[in-house]
Formats: sequence, C-alpha cells, structure tokens
Amino acid sequence: KELIVVDITNKASPSEVGSYNTSGNDNGYAVFVSNTVAYIGTDESGGDEFYVLDVSSPGSISLLGSYEVDDTIRDIKINNSSAYLATEHNSTEFLIINVVDPNNIYLEDSYDTTGNSDAFGLELIENQAYLVTDNGGGNDDFYIFDVTNTSTVTSTWSEPQSIGSYNSDEGINPNDVFVDGNYAYLV
Repeated sequence: KELIVVDITNKASPSEVGSYNTSGNDNGYAVFVSNTVAYIGTDESGGDEFYVLDVSSPGSISLLGSYEVDDTIRDIKINNSSAYLATEHNSTEFLIINVVDPNNIYLEDSYDTTGNSDAFGLELIENQAYLVTDNGGGNDDFYIFDVTNTSTVTSTWSEPQSIGSYNSDEGINPNDVFVDGNYAYLV
C-alpha cells in the first residue's frame, strides 16, 4: 500500500478506513490532499511515480490519473491547477506539472539545481516556492523560486531584493523547509 487513510474521529482508537496500492513495488514518499483529491508521490520502480486519487469515499479510493516523473518524489504541494514536486532526479529536481485534467497530466516547467543534488523538501507560499536539496558537495542547497508564471520558472539570485539561493555549507544537508514570515527553517 502506498496510501492509507486513517479515521481519527476517536483519538484513542484510530482505524484504517481505506487504502490504495499502486501497480508495481512502489513505496509512498509524499502526499498532499485537497478537498476530495489526494496526490501521492512514490519512489522510482519502473512506472509512474505521481498519482492523482479520488478519496471522496475513503473506503473506495479510485485512480484519476498518473504521471511518469522518472525518479522518486520526495514532496508535493498543490496550488490551483499545478503540482509542485521535489524529486531525486539529478537534472530536474524541481518539477511543475499541470493537473487540471488528471487524464492528461503534463509537464509545465522544471528546474535543475546545481550539482548532482536530490530535492527533499518543498514549501509553497503564494507565488514563491522554497526547495531544499542535499547540496551535492558544497553547492547551494536552498532555493527560492518565483512561480508566478509557471511556464518560465526561474531561480533568480542577482537582484539585491530578489529571491535566490543559499549554501548551508558544512552545516546540514537539508531534508525539509518551513517558511514563516521572513524566515525559512531548514532541517
């Protein structure tokens, strides 16, 4: 099973009320739920790694669509018609895919971070995406993206008040990010 739905109405006795098993030997790594739709990301195992599921009836979860990312998905955020993915793909760690029609999911844009990195954590606030990677040997490991126009994703670091990137150097290899106001918290 890559997705399990647990009823927590009775906090003292949570119970499984539904699940979904993708084809193959995938392992679930990321989930995002919006209304009655769940988006799950799995590891790479020779098939699709991104799944869109109807969870309106947790006891009878159904597949709405899927998409081949070609590597493990570590984090998912959804905003309007787009899914933002942090992946372990060495040339497209940050993906934006269109999910308006789950039967016709397609790539909107992608970004290749510096070095041979894997992306692990992602935060999305308004028109900015925050991505953390394992810095791949001294490269930047925290990126801020302007995703206002998803057909032209850029990571800008040249303008004084622009969004940019940061290298935690020998501090940590970040696995997740949380943004609150003017601070980003990397773990």
